[in-house]
Amino acid sequence: MKTSIDEEAHTGPYIVDACTVIDYQKTEDWVLKLFSQHFGPVYVAAPVLEDEIRHFTSEDCKRLRISVAQPELAQVVEAGKWQGPISRYDALTLIMARDNGWTIISGDKALSRQAEIENVKSIRGLRPMIMLVSGGHLPGDKAITIAQRMRALSPGFLNTKVLEAFRKEIREATTRRSRKR
Repeated sequence: MKTSIDEEAHTGPYIVDACTVIDYQKTEDWVLKLFSQHFGPVYVAAPVLEDEIRHFTSEDCKRLRISVAQPELAQVVEAGKWQGPISRYDALTLIMARDNGWTIISGDKALSRQAEIENVKSIRGLRPMIMLVSGGHLPGDKAITIAQRMRALSPGFLNTKVLEAFRKEIREATTRRSRKR
């Protein structure tokens, strides 16, 4: 199962991790609403929302068409016992995705790697914008601007190599869209 930025298979519903919500929250949170409108339901685990994402409420979730998913007790217990390179909140996101057949949206490399190990579908945090551009729902130049702002805010998580690969995919998506016209 692929989880890299060049992944082609995308299916929802989706569950977002904290870092993805925070990246979009700090730049253009409406992208998440646009994505949910065109590609299917988007969820966030209630404990992730409550404990990891500052200044983002259930009202923000409603506005952006993100559903707050309550984990089952067994899922919380399993996440609490998680051994490995990801936090218990990321483990909860992974477990909920696994149990519900959801695709994870994450900019966290460790979570993406763990999803691959666990055979859980995942896409990287910038992939929703690529999908939106490919579908004609977001201008390519706007997507690049948003990604550049994300990089300025979190250069450690969005490195130059990832940003360049993103730009290339956006250019390709824009070219494909213009050829279809």
